[in-house]
Amino acid sequence: MRRLEESMLKKEAPPKKETKAKKGKNMDQSVILARKALLAGREQEKNLPVYLKGLAGAYARLAHYNLAMQYMTFTEAKKSGEMFLTEAEESLSEELGAFISEYVCGNLTPQRNDEILKALFDKRRELIERMQVITAYSDQLYLHEYALKRMLPEMEGSIEEIDSTAVVAELSCFLFHEDRKDSLRENLSFLISELPIRMTKARFLDLVKQTAAAFKEADAESLNRTFYMLSSAAGLDRPKSMECFSEFQTALAFFDALDYRTMNEETYEKAKAMLDAVTEHLTELSDSYCSIMELINSFTSICLLFPFTEEGEEPVFTLCKAALLLSLREENASEEEILSAFAPMEGAPEELETELLMEEGFLEKFPVGDALIEAMMQKVLYDRVQYAKKLHTTSLFIDPEETFPAVSFEAELEKFCTAIADVLEGGQKQVNRARMAQVLYHLPLPFTKSSDVQSYIKTSLETCHDESEKTAALRSIREFLYQ
Repeated sequence: MRRLEESMLKKEAPPKKETKAKKGKNMDQSVILARKALLAGREQEKNLPVYLKGLAGAYARLAHYNLAMQYMTFTEAKKSGEMFLTEAEESLSEELGAFISEYVCGNLTPQRNDEILKALFDKRRELIERMQVITAYSDQLYLHEYALKRMLPEMEGSIEEIDSTAVVAELSCFLFHEDRKDSLRENLSFLISELPIRMTKARFLDLVKQTAAAFKEADAESLNRTFYMLSSAAGLDRPKSMECFSEFQTALAFFDALDYRTMNEETYEKAKAMLDAVTEHLTELSDSYCSIMELINSFTSICLLFPFTEEGEEPVFTLCKAALLLSLREENASEEEILSAFAPMEGAPEELETELLMEEGFLEKFPVGDALIEAMMQKVLYDRVQYAKKLHTTSLFIDPEETFPAVSFEAELEKFCTAIADVLEGGQKQVNRARMAQVLYHLPLPFTKSSDVQSYIKTSLETCHDESEKTAALRSIREFLYQ
């Protein structure tokens, strides 16, 4: 259960259905010519509307493709019972289905579109808040999972005899092999997070300050995200509404009350069973949230761009609406119906996505100033295209409207160090080590040469006298490195 956030905030879409080939028209040549003219500074008044309108159409087509495929996957999983939904998620999915039905049936007026768009924004914020709570529980429970994993070899009687010198040679040979240069940083970060932590609180805080210095010149957004990530990884994040998830609250209270020093096999098995159950529930909830957020993001893009794409409805829209109608139907669609609906889409979404990725770099450094965009009455369209671009990322739970206050690096670092020092002061050693490990995992590496790595491995193993912990750590490291 290593940080749900890493998998959910950047969760890949469900596998798309196999379909037969037929490619559609994607980026119009006039849009590409308008972009080239804007880059050259030519006739901005003429080319800006052409480019933005064309881009809006492209993002709307991609959103239609995505929604059609995502909604078919979602409804099939829901009908087959593979999708875990609580009452709240069930209600949300039904409401979303009603919105989609209105659009597909052609009942969306400009006023109704604005009403649905407002509701979608509210639903996105609601899901973001829920996912933040799920992430906080995941982070805090992972600390206990980490501690329990260190005790497993002792509980099952499988402790190994560790030769520190041999381990240093083995891991060094693997880490610094020529073929693995590209994964060295990732491998070293994992190594730090899994090797036994044997350092004083003061030494740990010094290491945090030393490595975090790399963020000193970062912008406000990066600093805010960095310190949120560190606090979250350390189990310090306490978002509101945590009490709404009583099962997770009860489980966390149970683990916080555990005494790892006196734990016997019976208590260990009870804790392991509870952790397995709560982890499964957390994963099911996060999967359902991700599936629903995919739908909301795609449909939000459609509604955002609806006022600029409704005239002369494109064949792609008609095609995707037909597929959506199939998903909205109460009875299950047959394989033949699904194949017939999705076959004409084969290859087109991927081609369009590739083309839009090329345009995103241009959008990030847009050569037309805000004043001219405003003067040409293109501000609403420009903002909506930018919003659609942000929704079409692998970060499902991104908030395009989020702002980041200017912060002082020194003040944020001191605040974080004070918060984690307070928690370490009263925490059990096993859980404290887990907190330290997770923080170090998310910080820049403290090594400048290979001998520093070798020294760190050797010191970590030789200062740890818990053979069960060393055995568990090396098993985890080998499993990760040699996979």
